[in-house]
Amino acid sequence: EKQPLLELLIKQIEEKDWHLDFGILGVKYVMHTLGAMGGADIGLRMLTQKTYPSFQTWIDLGATTLWECWNGGGSHNHHMFSDVSAFMYKFIGGISPDEEEPGFKHIILRPAIECGLSYVECSHESMYGKIKCNWAKTDEGVALDIHIPVGTYASLFLPKSYKDRIKENGKDIRDTFGINAIIEGEELEIRLTSGRYHFKLLS
Repeated sequence: EKQPLLELLIKQIEEKDWHLDFGILGVKYVMHTLGAMGGADIGLRMLTQKTYPSFQTWIDLGATTLWECWNGGGSHNHHMFSDVSAFMYKFIGGISPDEEEPGFKHIILRPAIECGLSYVECSHESMYGKIKCNWAKTDEGVALDIHIPVGTYASLFLPKSYKDRIKENGKDIRDTFGINAIIEGEELEIRLTSGRYHFKLLS
């Protein structure tokens, strides 16, 4: 049932020329739905539009804060629009908490390495320490640097297309983490304990 609804949402977004045709409630629900359903690239395309209505329009009007209305009217300190930053953390940088183990005891990592950007640096100061998920496109593929703080563990989700092309510190991931730490579903899941990891996703 979800896929037809997602396709309908994308069709409606396309009809608006990939613009943010909504306010604070849409930012929360449309953007997060896109991210959760694998459409982070679409959300990013909407956020980086340069024509009205857009965040770029605000910048062109001199904004240094989040405003209430796309046309520049209303409040010029409308923090309710700031939920878009949560979309960037969760679905572009890829750092999310697990609702069943709150407080980042279990960290969900789902970096949007196919969203069209060349690199992203993302970190969050949790109660356990800094969580980091940085990635960058290289001539070889994608370099992914991850830091999981002591006392926590993580699940790293990557596109299945990379399953036989992932190295960690130069070694095959199955040699590094063991066969039981690699789970194949709609995405490839790698179970990580605390520590620092340097992955290469080869082209």
